Amino acid sequence: MGTLTDLNTRLHEGLDGQLMDALEALTALDIAEATRRWGAFSDALLRHAEVEDTVVLRSYQALGDARGTYPRGGSMDIMTGEHAKLGELVLAGGKLIASLADASRRQMVDRLADLLRVRALLE
Repeated sequence: MGTLTDLNTRLHEGLDGQLMDALEALTALDIAEATRRWGAFSDALLRHAEVEDTVVLRSYQALGDARGTYPRGGSMDIMTGEHAKLGELVLAGGKLIASLADASRRQMVDRLADLLRVRALLE
């Protein structure tokens, strides 16, 4: 049996795999499949963030409040702000993929950088 950290690592690896699946479909110029896969990734990511916000971050906040401080770089504003930013990027990514239906291969490659920012935030 693993730790909570082990579980979270496996969940993030699964999310990363779903994101890469969506990006692979996009590089194959299969917009319909990329849209479907992005939707699955988006749903899973937002559900995971909701659980973290309601369970993990509440405990984290109580610990910080009890100590009167949070670890360096780990304030509640940073933690909750990261999830808000991810939510915005995921929604924008879905719109971006839908907008590529008539795009050239070059335009799709140019847009991949925007979608990869989501991956950077997952790490």
